This record gives sequence, C-alpha cells and structure tokens, in this order.
Amino acid sequence: MRLFPPAELRDHGSGRLQPSDDLWKLTAVNPPRSITLVNGRSGQEIVLAPDHVHHFTSSSPADTSCAGTLELTMRVDLTGEVPTISPIPSGPARVNAVTLHPSPAEVRRSWFAEHPSQVFLGVAISIVIAGGVAWKINDAQQAAALAKERRETAAQLEKEKRDAAAQREKETREAKEAVIKAISSGSHQIGSFLLNVQLHPERIDEEFAAHERNMTRIGDEMMKSNTALGQRDPAAADRMHVGPIRQLTETDTCLTAIYGRGGERRLHDLVEMRRRYLAAMADIATLLPAIADGRAVPKDFVVPC
Repeated sequence: MRLFPPAELRDHGSGRLQPSDDLWKLTAVNPPRSITLVNGRSGQEIVLAPDHVHHFTSSSPADTSCAGTLELTMRVDLTGEVPTISPIPSGPARVNAVTLHPSPAEVRRSWFAEHPSQVFLGVAISIVIAGGVAWKINDAQQAAALAKERRETAAQLEKEKRDAAAQREKETREAKEAVIKAISSGSHQIGSFLLNVQLHPERIDEEFAAHERNMTRIGDEMMKSNTALGQRDPAAADRMHVGPIRQLTETDTCLTAIYGRGGERRLHDLVEMRRRYLAAMADIATLLPAIADGRAVPKDFVVPC
C-alpha cells in the first residue's frame, strides 16, 4: 500500500524534506493498539496507533501496483536509521506551525495545508473510526470470535446430548424399578394368602376374596408399568413379560384352580403349593434386577398345581 501524505526523506543537498512515495507492507495487526508497516524499499519499520490512521482507501480495479492508500494523521520521516513520526498540525496548531516554520514549499507539499476543512473532518472521523475501519484490513479478531462462538455452541450441544441421554437412562431405570416393584408385590400377595390359609383355614373364603381384589390391582400395575418400560426398553419389557410376569400370572391361575376344587384336599394342596412356591419365587426375586438389565435369564419352574 501507499501512504498519504507520503513519507519524507531529507535531501542532503538542500537540507529539505522531500516526498518518498514508497510502497509499504502491513506485517502486523494488534487490535486495538497498533499496526506495523515495513517500507518496501528501505526495509524500515513504523508502528502506528489507531488515531494515527485516518482511513484506508482501496486502489481502483485497474491499478495492480498496490492494494490501496492508507491516509495518516502523522508525518513519517525516513531520514534516520529509525523512522520518526510527528503529528500533522491542524486548526490553531497548523497556523502556529506555519508561522514558526514558514517554508512555503514544505507547506505546499502537505495536502492538509491546502485542505484545512478536511483536517477538522478527519479529526472527527478518526475519533469515531479509531480501531475500526483501519483494522478491517485484517479480520483475525472477528475470525477468532467466530471460532470461539462455534466452540461454545458445539460444547452446549454436546452437553444437551449428554443430559438427554442421562434423562433417558434415568427414566428407563425408574420404569424397570416400577415393574420389579409390581412383580414383588404380586409375589408377596400370593405368599401372604397361602400363609394366612395355612394359619387360619377357617377364613379361607374371606382370604381368597381379598386376595382376588389385590391381585387384580397388582396385575393392572404390572401391565401398566411393563408397557411404560416397553416404550423405553422393549427388550427389557419382553424379558419381564415372558419371565417373572408370566410365571406370577400362571401361579395365581393355579392357585385359583386349587381353591375352586373345594373339600379337604383343597387345603392340603394350598399348603403344599406354598412350600414349593416360596422356594421357586425366592430364586426369581433375587434375579429380578438382573433379568430387567439382561444380565440373567428367568428360571423356568413348574407351577405347582
């Protein structure tokens, strides 16, 4: 790019500063503090602050010699080994500078001296655009912000995914626990009925009526909870249905058949059923969680009818 006004170089013959319209290369951008330019001819380097830059104007499409012109509010002096920069006077300071240094040729070389109104406009604009328009030459900061936003979005999506998986796992676990609780309640109800009949045979009809009511309620709970489990883990629901639930249902059906026989034999068969049933269901009860998780298969047993 070129600088406007061009950098100056002191002529050793006349002792006056002469324009040196060199090409400069932007080598570093450190928003919002500074930019670094390197002279393409001499290799000299200058560092400019945001308010040293008025604005950047790109070259016409037909001009391929440089990217454009960087208009400055500072003069650049290349006379020494290390370049120096100094403010271009404006307003009263410009008048004083002309009075103290009344070199018409030097003043005429300054575009700002010939367009004082633009100097005041430039000051106002530089306050607004300092660290803005000039820094659009390099969009590294915007790219970094966009990359950060994308990382944060990806992290949020991953967290939501983990949370959703954890919630599904929690709901599945609760559904299994509900099925296990219903099966355990049914097993306990059958065991309680058989024990009460053995202890109080004279109350067998009353106990059986209460047993039927309880088993109807428990059966509904088993089916409802296992249906809910099937919506979250169909394989687990199938294991529970063909295993413990089926065995419990068949056992209760057998119990009802024995009760319906009547006579003295009925009581004998119910007591025998209790002895065999307790051992069989004890094995099943210990396996219920493992059966639900697929770590064990239900043990078949002969319903003691």
